[in-house]
Amino acid sequence: MHDRREGGFTLVELMVVVLIIAILITVAIPSLLGARQRAQDAAAQAEVRMAYSAEKVVYAQEEAFTEVTADLFALESSLAFVTGDTPLQTNRVYVHVHSATNGELFVSARSSTGNCWYLRDVPGQPVTYSKRTGSSAVCPVADTRTYTSAW
Repeated sequence: MHDRREGGFTLVELMVVVLIIAILITVAIPSLLGARQRAQDAAAQAEVRMAYSAEKVVYAQEEAFTEVTADLFALESSLAFVTGDTPLQTNRVYVHVHSATNGELFVSARSSTGNCWYLRDVPGQPVTYSKRTGSSAVCPVADTRTYTSAW
């Protein structure tokens, strides 16, 4: 009689492989989600910095910041500028010049994670930053006491 044993994997061996893959996926998913959130926050921060750079160009030319979004868009066409100080939507950069305080500039953006990023420039003082976590619909206004030297 011939031995009719065929070379293949047993059901137990296949189940062990499936279990190992499931464990690896369970470990990897939270890490990937965290990386995505960090990337969204970094994108919002980068938008604020690029908008601030455009504002500094205007300031160097006119010795004053501007809220004219068309002027800023001409300098940084990759951003969508909106006049205002509280970020309500993602993929927008909000600019506000407070004329009562010697042209104090506020630049802000909201990331898809719900975090809101603020930059404040008072002429003659160091630039300050603030991060606020909002609800799914609203970003809180950054109180001047919440600004620090870095995010």
